[in-house]
Amino acid sequence: MKWQFKDGSQVANSYGVHHTVTVKGTTITYIVSDTDPGSSSFRYDATTNTWYFNLQTKNASGVAFPIGDYQVTITPTTPGYLPSPSFKLTLTK
Repeated sequence: MKWQFKDGSQVANSYGVHHTVTVKGTTITYIVSDTDPGSSSFRYDATTNTWYFNLQTKNASGVAFPIGDYQVTITPTTPGYLPSPSFKLTLTK
């Protein structure tokens, strides 16, 4: 997934913005923060002011998330930024 934060219509330099990604399904809720130790899933590109997140679809034990629909929300924990609208992610086999 990739996203940018905007200040009005301008893309903001959001390198210092901390946030969580919540992936919620029928039987599972997965929450990861960019401040979690060892979280290499988040990457920031300062050239384009874009955040990238690589969602792992297996838990820490290697068990795959169930196939189906999930709602994803990006929620900044740094004051002054609003959460994203939720969007649907569909895992297929």
